[in-house]
Amino acid sequence: NRGPQARRLGLLAMVEWVLGAQRSARMSLQTEYRPDLQAVLARQREHDGDGSQQYAFQHHLLQQVTYDGVLRAHKRAGHGRVGAFWSGRAEVATPQDVTPASCRALAQAHYHRCLADPRDYVGWFEERFSVYLNAYAAPTLRPLAEPMVALCEREFGADHAVTASALTNLARVLLVQGEVDRAE
Repeated sequence: NRGPQARRLGLLAMVEWVLGAQRSARMSLQTEYRPDLQAVLARQREHDGDGSQQYAFQHHLLQQVTYDGVLRAHKRAGHGRVGAFWSGRAEVATPQDVTPASCRALAQAHYHRCLADPRDYVGWFEERFSVYLNAYAAPTLRPLAEPMVALCEREFGADHAVTASALTNLARVLLVQGEVDRAE
């Protein structure tokens, strides 16, 4: 950022280079960031006969950062589309309709919908929770119900009714799994 206005930068990708055909050759490499060059340099730790070090490569970092928010809307939209795909497969009318495939779809919908629109997802999950619990799908629900409590606290606050409902749902899962002490 060389402009007059400060910008937030985010890391797009990290790259690891494996150099050298043998493990001993790779162990002799070290990397260093050079702010004056805006580059990462990889060099041999051992010196050549003339006392200089060989540079294995120089990689400029300018294309590895992006302004925060440039891709956020596109990522959310993508997660929304994928979440909608899995949500359709997680839809069940009765506990008898719950299958391993619908449980897997519920887990995928949870991941993508939380990233796309967490508040919308909370309501959607709440509507399906009892059907899955009544199908004895507690092993599927527990890893979804635990982070749901934190999500509700972050989105709605600790004293909100939606957060209380998420805590109740987690307790119900724990009771079905026989963890009475933790459920209390």
